[in-house]
Amino acid sequence: MSYRQRIVDNEIDEPLHGLPAMALEGPKAVGKTETAMQRAETVHVLDDLRQLEVFRAAPDRLIAGGPPVLADEWQRFPASWDLVRRAVDGGARPQTSL
Repeated sequence: MSYRQRIVDNEIDEPLHGLPAMALEGPKAVGKTETAMQRAETVHVLDDLRQLEVFRAAPDRLIAGGPPVLADEWQRFPASWDLVRRAVDGGARPQTSL
């Protein structure tokens, strides 16, 4: 299945390259993950129990990888929000997390 362009794509693309992090919020099943995956170089899927356990054991791995980094289903690992926030507060370069 090919990606279907959305109105929000243009609104995301413009600021994405100048921001160190971005959160996509919205109702379930509207395409947030697919939209983010189109832009992410590194994808961490936190509803995959194996990946989740890796990040619980070594949380800093969550913000590692080529930017932009997507932490999908971050709410499964609430500490991920603080990791990204601290990276941003510490001067993270643009495009580090999505």
